[in-house]
Amino acid sequence: MLFTLLCKYELKKYEVKKFFVVVVLVFWFLHYQWKRRHLYHHASKIPGSRGWPIVGNLFQFTGDSDETHDKILKYLDACKDISKAWMGPTLVCGIVKPEYLAKCFMSPSTTARLYFDRKVTDFLGQGLLTAPIPVWKRHRKIIHPFFSDKIINRFVEVFGRQSITLGEQLEKYLGQKNVDIFEIVRNCTLDISFETMLGVQLNVQQGESELGRWTDRLLEIMFLRLFNFWYQYDFFFKWTKLHKENQLLLTKYQRYLEEIIGKKGKSVKSDFVVLLDFLLDLSRSGTKITTEEILDEVKTFVIGSFDTTALLSCFTITMLGMHPDVQNRVYEEVLTVLGPERTPDYQDLPSLKYTELVLKETLRLFPPSPCLERLVLEDLPLDGDDITLPKGSVAMLAVLPVHRNTKYWPDPLKFDPDRFSPERSTNRHPFTYMPFSAGPMNCIGRKYGIMSTKTIIAILIRKFKFRTEYKTVDDIKLGAKLILRPRDGFKCSFDLR
Repeated sequence: MLFTLLCKYELKKYEVKKFFVVVVLVFWFLHYQWKRRHLYHHASKIPGSRGWPIVGNLFQFTGDSDETHDKILKYLDACKDISKAWMGPTLVCGIVKPEYLAKCFMSPSTTARLYFDRKVTDFLGQGLLTAPIPVWKRHRKIIHPFFSDKIINRFVEVFGRQSITLGEQLEKYLGQKNVDIFEIVRNCTLDISFETMLGVQLNVQQGESELGRWTDRLLEIMFLRLFNFWYQYDFFFKWTKLHKENQLLLTKYQRYLEEIIGKKGKSVKSDFVVLLDFLLDLSRSGTKITTEEILDEVKTFVIGSFDTTALLSCFTITMLGMHPDVQNRVYEEVLTVLGPERTPDYQDLPSLKYTELVLKETLRLFPPSPCLERLVLEDLPLDGDDITLPKGSVAMLAVLPVHRNTKYWPDPLKFDPDRFSPERSTNRHPFTYMPFSAGPMNCIGRKYGIMSTKTIIAILIRKFKFRTEYKTVDDIKLGAKLILRPRDGFKCSFDLR
Protein backbone atom coordinates (compact mmCIF):
# COMPACT_ATOMS: atom_id res chain seq x y z
CA MET A 1 0.00 0.00 0.00
CA LEU A 2 2.81 2.38 0.92
CA PHE A 3 4.63 1.47 -2.32
CA THR A 4 1.44 2.14 -4.36
CA LEU A 5 1.07 5.51 -2.67
CA LEU A 6 4.64 6.45 -3.51
CA CYS A 7 4.19 5.45 -7.14
CA LYS A 8 0.97 7.45 -7.38
CA TYR A 9 2.79 10.65 -6.55
CA GLU A 10 5.74 9.64 -8.78
CA LEU A 11 8.39 10.59 -6.25
CA LYS A 12 11.96 10.70 -7.41
CA LYS A 13 14.42 8.09 -6.14
CA TYR A 14 16.25 10.44 -3.75
CA GLU A 15 12.92 11.66 -2.38
CA VAL A 16 11.86 8.06 -1.68
CA LYS A 17 15.09 7.46 0.21
CA LYS A 18 14.63 10.65 2.15
CA PHE A 19 11.06 9.64 2.97
CA PHE A 20 12.14 6.23 4.27
CA VAL A 21 14.91 7.79 6.39
CA VAL A 22 12.37 10.11 7.99
CA VAL A 23 9.97 7.22 8.62
CA VAL A 24 12.73 5.13 10.22
CA LEU A 25 13.80 8.03 12.45
CA VAL A 26 10.23 8.70 13.51
CA PHE A 27 9.66 5.03 14.38
CA TRP A 28 12.99 4.87 16.23
CA PHE A 29 12.10 7.97 18.24
CA LEU A 30 8.63 6.64 19.09
CA HIS A 31 10.09 3.26 20.10
CA TYR A 32 12.73 5.02 22.24
CA GLN A 33 10.05 7.11 23.97
CA TRP A 34 7.84 4.07 24.48
CA LYS A 35 10.65 2.15 26.17
CA ARG A 36 11.13 5.09 28.56
CA ARG A 37 7.45 5.52 29.43
CA HIS A 38 8.07 4.15 32.93
CA LEU A 39 10.73 6.84 33.51
CA TYR A 40 8.45 9.61 32.24
CA HIS A 41 5.53 8.37 34.36
CA HIS A 42 7.46 8.69 37.63
CA ALA A 43 9.21 11.89 36.52
CA SER A 44 5.81 13.55 36.01
CA LYS A 45 5.16 13.21 39.77
CA ILE A 46 8.43 14.90 40.77
CA PRO A 47 8.41 18.72 40.88
CA GLY A 48 10.86 20.57 38.67
CA SER A 49 11.53 21.80 35.15
CA ARG A 50 10.72 19.80 32.02
CA GLY A 51 13.52 21.52 30.11
CA TRP A 52 13.99 21.75 26.35
CA PRO A 53 13.47 18.80 23.99
CA ILE A 54 16.51 16.50 23.69
CA VAL A 55 18.95 18.70 25.70
CA GLY A 56 16.70 19.12 28.75
CA ASN A 57 18.17 21.58 31.27
CA LEU A 58 21.81 21.16 30.25
CA PHE A 59 22.17 24.75 29.04
CA GLN A 60 21.13 25.98 32.49
CA PHE A 61 24.31 24.50 33.95
CA THR A 62 26.91 25.49 31.35
CA GLY A 63 29.80 27.88 32.00
CA ASP A 64 33.23 27.62 33.58
CA SER A 65 33.67 25.45 36.69
CA ASP A 66 32.77 28.23 39.14
CA GLU A 67 29.68 29.31 37.20
CA THR A 68 28.52 25.71 36.89
CA HIS A 69 29.10 25.14 40.60
CA ASP A 70 26.99 28.19 41.47
CA LYS A 71 24.17 27.09 39.17
CA ILE A 72 24.10 23.56 40.61
CA LEU A 73 23.97 24.84 44.20
CA LYS A 74 21.28 27.37 43.25
CA TYR A 75 19.24 24.52 41.77
CA LEU A 76 19.71 22.39 44.90
CA ASP A 77 18.99 25.30 47.25
CA ALA A 78 15.69 25.81 45.45
CA CYS A 79 14.67 22.19 46.13
CA LYS A 80 12.20 21.88 48.98
CA ASP A 81 12.47 18.11 49.33
CA ILE A 82 13.17 16.85 45.83
CA SER A 83 13.31 18.41 42.36
CA LYS A 84 14.02 17.11 38.88
CA ALA A 85 16.13 18.35 35.98
CA TRP A 86 16.98 16.72 32.65
CA MET A 87 20.65 16.45 31.66
CA GLY A 88 20.00 15.58 28.04
CA PRO A 89 18.08 12.28 28.17
CA THR A 90 19.09 11.63 31.81
CA LEU A 91 16.65 12.38 34.61
CA VAL A 92 18.52 13.91 37.56
CA CYS A 93 16.70 14.31 40.89
CA GLY A 94 18.12 16.75 43.42
CA ILE A 95 17.36 15.44 46.93
CA VAL A 96 17.40 17.55 50.09
CA LYS A 97 14.99 15.90 52.54
CA PRO A 98 16.97 13.82 55.12
CA GLU A 99 14.43 10.97 55.07
CA TYR A 100 14.82 10.71 51.30
CA LEU A 101 18.60 10.96 51.59
CA ALA A 102 18.61 8.08 54.10
CA LYS A 103 16.79 5.82 51.64
CA CYS A 104 19.17 6.76 48.82
CA PHE A 105 22.33 6.22 50.84
CA MET A 106 21.18 2.94 52.39
CA SER A 107 19.35 1.26 49.51
CA PRO A 108 21.12 -1.33 47.33
CA SER A 109 19.19 0.24 44.44
CA THR A 110 21.44 3.33 44.59
CA THR A 111 24.92 1.93 45.14
CA ALA A 112 26.33 2.83 41.72
CA ARG A 113 28.46 5.99 41.90
CA LEU A 114 29.64 8.42 39.25
CA TYR A 115 27.60 7.24 36.28
CA PHE A 116 29.77 9.49 34.09
CA ASP A 117 32.09 6.53 33.23
CA ARG A 118 34.91 7.66 30.92
CA LYS A 119 34.75 11.27 32.10
CA VAL A 120 36.13 10.06 35.43
CA THR A 121 37.78 6.69 34.80
CA ASP A 122 40.22 8.16 32.25
CA PHE A 123 41.89 9.82 35.23
CA LEU A 124 41.18 7.64 38.26
CA GLY A 125 40.87 4.27 36.56
CA GLN A 126 38.59 1.82 38.35
CA GLY A 127 39.43 2.41 41.98
CA LEU A 128 36.89 2.46 44.81
CA LEU A 129 35.47 5.81 43.70
CA THR A 130 34.68 4.73 40.15
CA ALA A 131 34.62 0.93 39.89
CA PRO A 132 31.49 -0.99 38.81
CA ILE A 133 29.56 -2.44 41.74
CA PRO A 134 30.95 -6.03 41.56
CA VAL A 135 34.53 -4.68 41.42
CA TRP A 136 33.80 -2.13 44.16
CA LYS A 137 32.44 -4.82 46.52
CA ARG A 138 35.49 -7.03 46.00
CA HIS A 139 37.99 -4.18 46.37
CA ARG A 140 36.26 -2.69 49.42
CA LYS A 141 36.49 -6.06 51.17
CA ILE A 142 40.15 -6.40 50.20
CA ILE A 143 41.21 -2.88 51.22
CA HIS A 144 39.16 -2.47 54.40
CA PRO A 145 41.73 -4.21 56.69
CA PHE A 146 44.38 -1.67 55.62
CA PHE A 147 42.47 1.11 57.39
CA SER A 148 42.35 -0.76 60.68
CA ASP A 149 43.58 1.03 63.82
CA LYS A 150 46.58 -1.29 64.00
CA ILE A 151 47.91 -0.06 60.64
CA ILE A 152 46.94 3.61 60.49
CA ASN A 153 48.00 4.31 64.09
CA ARG A 154 51.57 3.80 62.94
CA PHE A 155 51.15 6.60 60.38
CA VAL A 156 50.91 9.24 63.12
CA GLU A 157 54.71 9.45 63.27
CA VAL A 158 54.70 10.43 59.56
CA PHE A 159 51.87 12.92 60.14
CA GLY A 160 53.87 14.54 62.93
CA ARG A 161 57.23 14.64 61.16
CA GLN A 162 55.78 16.17 57.98
CA SER A 163 53.70 18.66 60.00
CA ILE A 164 56.85 19.92 61.73
CA THR A 165 58.37 20.51 58.28
CA LEU A 166 55.19 22.33 57.28
CA GLY A 167 55.61 24.66 60.26
CA GLU A 168 59.14 25.45 59.08
CA GLN A 169 57.86 26.25 55.60
CA LEU A 170 55.12 28.55 56.91
CA GLU A 171 57.71 30.54 58.90
CA LYS A 172 58.87 31.95 55.55
CA TYR A 173 55.55 33.80 55.28
CA LEU A 174 55.60 35.51 58.68
CA GLY A 175 54.44 39.11 58.42
CA GLN A 176 52.79 38.62 55.03
CA LYS A 177 49.07 39.18 54.52
CA ASN A 178 46.57 37.26 52.40
CA VAL A 179 48.77 34.19 52.02
CA ASP A 180 47.00 31.45 50.06
CA ILE A 181 48.30 28.55 52.10
CA PHE A 182 46.75 25.77 50.03
CA GLU A 183 49.76 24.78 47.93
CA ILE A 184 52.06 24.99 50.97
CA VAL A 185 49.81 22.70 53.00
CA ARG A 186 49.17 20.44 50.02
CA ASN A 187 52.91 19.83 49.65
CA CYS A 188 52.84 18.52 53.20
CA THR A 189 49.88 16.22 52.57
CA LEU A 190 51.50 15.05 49.32
CA ASP A 191 54.55 13.94 51.30
CA ILE A 192 52.27 12.25 53.83
CA SER A 193 50.23 10.46 51.16
CA PHE A 194 53.18 9.14 49.18
CA GLU A 195 54.96 7.92 52.28
CA THR A 196 51.91 6.17 53.77
CA MET A 197 50.40 4.88 50.52
CA LEU A 198 53.50 4.11 48.45
CA GLY A 199 56.33 4.02 50.98
CA VAL A 200 58.17 6.74 49.03
CA GLN A 201 59.65 9.86 50.61
CA LEU A 202 59.09 12.59 48.02
CA ASN A 203 60.32 15.54 50.09
CA VAL A 204 58.09 17.86 48.07
CA GLN A 205 58.14 20.38 50.92
CA GLN A 206 61.84 20.98 50.32
CA GLY A 207 61.39 21.32 46.55
CA GLU A 208 58.60 21.63 44.01
CA SER A 209 56.13 19.27 42.39
CA GLU A 210 53.71 19.77 39.52
CA LEU A 211 51.55 16.88 40.69
CA GLY A 212 49.19 19.08 42.69
CA ARG A 213 48.61 21.48 39.80
CA TRP A 214 48.05 18.60 37.38
CA THR A 215 45.49 17.16 39.77
CA ASP A 216 43.70 20.52 40.03
CA ARG A 217 43.39 20.86 36.29
CA LEU A 218 42.35 17.25 35.67
CA LEU A 219 39.63 17.54 38.32
CA GLU A 220 38.45 20.80 36.76
CA ILE A 221 38.25 19.21 33.30
CA MET A 222 36.29 16.30 34.76
CA PHE A 223 33.88 18.74 36.41
CA LEU A 224 33.37 20.65 33.15
CA ARG A 225 32.69 17.43 31.25
CA LEU A 226 29.96 16.44 33.67
CA PHE A 227 27.84 19.52 33.02
CA ASN A 228 28.85 21.01 29.66
CA PHE A 229 26.48 19.85 26.90
CA TRP A 230 29.15 19.45 24.18
CA TYR A 231 31.68 17.81 26.49
CA GLN A 232 29.14 15.15 27.51
CA TYR A 233 29.84 13.19 24.33
CA ASP A 234 33.24 11.71 23.48
CA PHE A 235 32.77 12.38 19.75
CA PHE A 236 32.53 16.16 20.31
CA PHE A 237 34.99 16.30 23.21
CA LYS A 238 37.79 14.70 21.17
CA TRP A 239 37.80 17.68 18.80
CA THR A 240 38.39 20.25 21.54
CA LYS A 241 41.59 21.79 22.91
CA LEU A 242 40.44 20.63 26.34
CA HIS A 243 40.73 17.01 25.20
CA LYS A 244 44.34 17.52 24.07
CA GLU A 245 45.19 19.15 27.39
CA ASN A 246 43.45 16.33 29.26
CA GLN A 247 45.38 13.62 27.39
CA LEU A 248 48.70 15.41 27.92
CA LEU A 249 48.09 15.73 31.66
CA LEU A 250 46.96 12.10 31.94
CA THR A 251 50.17 10.97 30.23
CA LYS A 252 52.32 13.12 32.51
CA TYR A 253 50.48 11.90 35.58
CA GLN A 254 50.82 8.24 34.68
CA ARG A 255 54.55 8.58 33.91
CA TYR A 256 55.11 10.48 37.15
CA LEU A 257 53.46 7.76 39.25
CA GLU A 258 55.30 4.99 37.41
CA GLU A 259 58.60 6.78 38.01
CA ILE A 260 57.83 7.29 41.70
CA ILE A 261 56.82 3.66 42.15
CA GLY A 262 60.00 2.63 40.33
CA LYS A 263 62.06 4.55 42.90
CA LYS A 264 60.41 2.77 45.79
CA GLY A 265 63.17 0.23 46.14
CA LYS A 266 65.73 3.03 46.64
CA SER A 267 63.70 4.75 49.38
CA VAL A 268 64.26 4.52 53.10
CA LYS A 269 62.37 1.46 54.31
CA SER A 270 59.49 2.32 56.60
CA ASP A 271 58.59 0.38 59.72
CA PHE A 272 54.90 0.23 58.81
CA VAL A 273 52.73 -1.32 56.10
CA VAL A 274 51.92 0.98 53.15
CA LEU A 275 48.97 0.52 50.79
CA LEU A 276 51.06 -0.52 47.78
CA ASP A 277 52.88 -3.27 49.70
CA PHE A 278 49.64 -4.35 51.36
CA LEU A 279 47.95 -4.88 47.98
CA LEU A 280 51.01 -6.46 46.34
CA ASP A 281 51.31 -8.95 49.21
CA LEU A 282 47.64 -9.86 48.83
CA SER A 283 48.12 -10.35 45.09
CA ARG A 284 51.13 -12.64 45.66
CA SER A 285 49.18 -14.66 48.21
CA GLY A 286 46.47 -15.47 45.66
CA THR A 287 43.93 -12.70 46.23
CA LYS A 288 42.26 -11.84 42.92
CA ILE A 289 43.52 -8.31 42.24
CA THR A 290 45.51 -7.41 39.14
CA THR A 291 48.49 -5.08 38.83
CA GLU A 292 46.32 -2.59 36.93
CA GLU A 293 43.69 -2.68 39.68
CA ILE A 294 46.38 -2.10 42.30
CA LEU A 295 47.67 0.97 40.45
CA ASP A 296 44.13 2.33 40.10
CA GLU A 297 43.50 1.93 43.83
CA VAL A 298 46.82 3.50 44.79
CA LYS A 299 46.12 6.44 42.45
CA THR A 300 42.63 6.86 43.91
CA PHE A 301 43.84 6.87 47.51
CA VAL A 302 46.84 9.12 46.91
CA ILE A 303 44.65 11.73 45.20
CA GLY A 304 41.79 11.28 47.64
CA SER A 305 44.01 11.66 50.69
CA PHE A 306 46.34 14.55 49.85
CA ASP A 307 43.84 16.94 48.28
CA THR A 308 40.98 16.50 50.76
CA THR A 309 43.27 16.53 53.81
CA ALA A 310 44.97 19.71 52.60
CA LEU A 311 41.61 21.42 52.05
CA LEU A 312 40.26 20.37 55.46
CA SER A 313 43.44 21.65 57.13
CA CYS A 314 43.27 24.97 55.26
CA PHE A 315 39.57 25.53 55.95
CA THR A 316 40.19 24.71 59.64
CA ILE A 317 43.08 27.19 59.87
CA THR A 318 40.86 29.82 58.21
CA MET A 319 38.03 29.18 60.69
CA LEU A 320 40.43 29.39 63.63
CA GLY A 321 41.81 32.67 62.28
CA MET A 322 38.26 34.00 61.94
CA HIS A 323 37.29 32.93 65.50
CA PRO A 324 40.06 33.72 68.05
CA ASP A 325 37.98 32.36 70.95
CA VAL A 326 37.75 28.94 69.28
CA GLN A 327 41.46 29.11 68.41
CA ASN A 328 42.34 29.74 72.05
CA ARG A 329 40.29 26.75 73.19
CA VAL A 330 42.05 24.48 70.70
CA TYR A 331 45.45 25.87 71.74
CA GLU A 332 44.74 25.29 75.44
CA GLU A 333 43.54 21.74 74.76
CA VAL A 334 46.66 20.91 72.71
CA LEU A 335 48.92 22.28 75.49
CA THR A 336 47.03 20.24 78.09
CA VAL A 337 47.31 17.00 76.11
CA LEU A 338 50.75 17.38 74.51
CA GLY A 339 52.59 20.08 76.43
CA PRO A 340 54.60 22.76 74.63
CA GLU A 341 56.84 20.55 72.45
CA ARG A 342 55.92 16.86 72.33
CA THR A 343 54.87 15.44 68.96
CA PRO A 344 51.55 13.60 69.21
CA ASP A 345 51.30 9.83 68.97
CA TYR A 346 48.17 7.84 68.17
CA GLN A 347 47.19 7.58 71.84
CA ASP A 348 47.03 11.38 72.14
CA LEU A 349 44.66 12.07 69.24
CA PRO A 350 41.42 10.78 70.87
CA SER A 351 42.08 13.18 73.79
CA LEU A 352 41.87 16.18 71.44
CA LYS A 353 38.10 16.17 71.76
CA TYR A 354 37.38 19.86 71.21
CA THR A 355 39.75 19.89 68.22
CA GLU A 356 37.64 17.11 66.71
CA LEU A 357 34.48 19.19 67.24
CA VAL A 358 36.20 22.01 65.32
CA LEU A 359 36.99 19.64 62.45
CA LYS A 360 33.40 18.38 62.37
CA GLU A 361 31.99 21.91 62.24
CA THR A 362 34.49 22.82 59.49
CA LEU A 363 33.34 19.78 57.51
CA ARG A 364 29.72 20.83 57.98
CA LEU A 365 30.37 24.20 56.38
CA PHE A 366 32.93 22.97 53.84
CA PRO A 367 32.37 19.28 52.98
CA PRO A 368 34.78 17.87 50.37
CA SER A 369 31.95 17.28 47.86
CA PRO A 370 29.04 19.72 47.68
CA CYS A 371 26.84 16.96 46.27
CA LEU A 372 27.08 13.24 45.52
CA GLU A 373 25.59 11.27 42.64
CA ARG A 374 24.04 7.81 42.60
CA LEU A 375 22.70 5.88 39.63
CA VAL A 376 19.29 4.35 40.42
CA LEU A 377 19.49 0.67 39.48
CA GLU A 378 15.91 -0.23 40.46
CA ASP A 379 12.80 1.80 41.25
CA LEU A 380 13.19 3.34 44.72
CA PRO A 381 9.99 4.58 46.44
CA LEU A 382 10.75 7.63 48.59
CA ASP A 383 7.26 8.60 49.69
CA GLY A 384 4.83 5.74 49.14
CA ASP A 385 3.46 5.74 45.60
CA ASP A 386 3.66 9.52 45.33
CA ILE A 387 7.40 9.93 44.81
CA THR A 388 9.56 7.20 43.27
CA LEU A 389 13.05 7.46 41.83
CA PRO A 390 12.69 5.46 38.62
CA LYS A 391 15.23 2.98 37.36
CA GLY A 392 17.78 4.71 35.10
CA SER A 393 17.56 8.09 36.80
CA VAL A 394 20.32 9.75 38.82
CA ALA A 395 19.97 10.88 42.43
CA MET A 396 21.94 14.06 43.17
CA LEU A 397 22.36 14.05 46.96
CA ALA A 398 22.65 17.61 48.25
CA VAL A 399 25.35 17.54 50.92
CA LEU A 400 26.29 21.23 51.20
CA PRO A 401 22.72 22.60 50.90
CA VAL A 402 21.59 20.27 53.72
CA HIS A 403 24.61 21.17 55.87
CA ARG A 404 23.64 24.85 55.59
CA ASN A 405 19.87 24.46 55.77
CA THR A 406 18.05 26.49 58.44
CA LYS A 407 15.55 23.63 58.91
CA TYR A 408 18.23 21.43 60.41
CA TRP A 409 20.91 23.84 61.64
CA PRO A 410 19.97 26.99 63.60
CA ASP A 411 21.97 29.97 62.32
CA PRO A 412 23.73 27.65 59.82
CA LEU A 413 26.49 30.07 58.74
CA LYS A 414 27.66 30.57 62.30
CA PHE A 415 30.82 28.60 63.12
CA ASP A 416 29.89 26.77 66.33
CA PRO A 417 31.86 23.59 67.13
CA ASP A 418 29.70 22.91 70.18
CA ARG A 419 26.90 21.90 67.80
CA PHE A 420 28.58 18.51 67.82
CA SER A 421 28.77 18.11 71.59
CA PRO A 422 26.93 14.95 72.74
CA GLU A 423 24.11 16.85 74.42
CA ARG A 424 23.34 18.90 71.29
CA SER A 425 23.65 16.02 68.83
CA THR A 426 21.18 13.62 70.43
CA ASN A 427 18.03 14.39 68.44
CA ARG A 428 19.65 15.39 65.15
CA HIS A 429 18.71 13.37 62.07
CA PRO A 430 21.86 11.43 61.04
CA PHE A 431 21.40 12.34 57.39
CA THR A 432 21.67 16.06 57.97
CA TYR A 433 25.46 15.59 58.25
CA MET A 434 27.27 13.63 55.51
CA PRO A 435 30.77 15.05 54.90
CA PHE A 436 32.21 11.60 54.14
CA SER A 437 29.11 10.30 52.36
CA ALA A 438 27.03 7.72 54.27
CA GLY A 439 25.79 4.16 54.22
CA PRO A 440 27.71 1.20 52.76
CA MET A 441 29.62 3.46 50.35
CA ASN A 442 30.94 5.93 52.91
CA CYS A 443 34.55 7.09 52.75
CA ILE A 444 36.80 4.24 53.82
CA GLY A 445 39.66 6.64 54.67
CA ARG A 446 37.71 9.09 56.87
CA LYS A 447 39.60 8.17 60.07
CA TYR A 448 42.93 8.53 58.27
CA GLY A 449 41.90 12.03 57.14
CA ILE A 450 40.75 13.15 60.59
CA MET A 451 43.87 11.81 62.30
CA SER A 452 46.25 13.48 59.85
CA THR A 453 44.41 16.82 60.07
CA LYS A 454 44.31 16.70 63.88
CA THR A 455 48.07 16.18 63.89
CA ILE A 456 48.69 19.07 61.49
CA ILE A 457 46.53 21.47 63.52
CA ALA A 458 47.99 20.37 66.86
CA ILE A 459 51.56 21.02 65.73
CA LEU A 460 50.88 24.29 63.90
CA ILE A 461 48.73 25.89 66.60
CA ARG A 462 51.50 25.66 69.21
CA LYS A 463 53.78 27.58 66.88
CA PHE A 464 51.49 30.15 65.26
CA LYS A 465 48.55 32.40 65.89
CA PHE A 466 46.31 32.23 62.83
CA ARG A 467 44.58 35.23 61.27
CA THR A 468 42.52 35.68 58.12
CA GLU A 469 41.13 38.52 56.02
CA TYR A 470 37.76 36.77 55.82
CA LYS A 471 35.29 38.13 58.37
CA THR A 472 32.39 35.70 58.01
CA VAL A 473 31.71 32.30 56.48
CA ASP A 474 29.52 33.98 53.89
CA ASP A 475 32.55 35.98 52.67
CA ILE A 476 34.18 32.77 51.45
CA LYS A 477 32.86 32.32 47.92
CA LEU A 478 33.08 28.68 46.96
CA GLY A 479 33.94 26.97 43.71
CA ALA A 480 34.49 23.36 42.80
CA LYS A 481 36.82 21.19 40.76
CA LEU A 482 34.81 18.17 41.94
CA ILE A 483 36.22 19.02 45.40
CA LEU A 484 35.02 22.16 47.21
CA ARG A 485 37.46 25.05 47.58
CA PRO A 486 37.44 28.85 48.07
CA ARG A 487 37.25 30.78 44.82
CA ASP A 488 39.62 33.52 46.02
CA GLY A 489 42.04 31.26 47.87
CA PHE A 490 42.82 31.02 51.59
CA LYS A 491 43.63 34.51 52.87
CA CYS A 492 45.72 33.74 55.93
CA SER A 493 48.57 35.24 57.93
CA PHE A 494 50.65 34.04 60.88
CA ASP A 495 52.34 35.32 64.01
CA LEU A 496 54.75 33.31 66.11
CA ARG A 497 53.48 32.59 69.60
